[in-house]
Amino acid sequence: MKKEVSIEKTVEYIDEETGMKKKKTEYDKVKYDEYELTRFVSMSFEYSLKRTDRAEMPLSNVFTDQETDKLHYVVYEGDYKKLVPGYWKYTSKDSSEDYISNNSAEINDLRDLVKNRRTAKSSSELQKDLISKCVNIIVSEISDYKPEN
Repeated sequence: MKKEVSIEKTVEYIDEETGMKKKKTEYDKVKYDEYELTRFVSMSFEYSLKRTDRAEMPLSNVFTDQETDKLHYVVYEGDYKKLVPGYWKYTSKDSSEDYISNNSAEINDLRDLVKNRRTAKSSSELQKDLISKCVNIIVSEISDYKPEN
């Protein structure tokens, strides 16, 4: 999804009143691409332990869980360290509805999105993680089982 932001730049100018060089911050309108992806695998596995010497089933349970991988990142082809969040109504002209955020947390959040991971775990990787978790729980329950004879 295309989003609008601004690039912060410092411009030098001559103050007409004092004749001295000064600096001011200006913003150029730019766009970036933002991506979000959620991939998940869920599993339900019923298991039981049956005693062979008695007609008992001392352990019976159901494992139900889900592994999720979420991605949220921004692709910007310029210097991301100058990105500033905001909104602008028109690409080619200014509007009173244009907004530039000076909030450092919002600025850092946007810049962090550029650095976020861009490759999701595969379904098979998520499935492997989930199976491993299930096996660990079952092994733990069997290890904790103490027959009373």
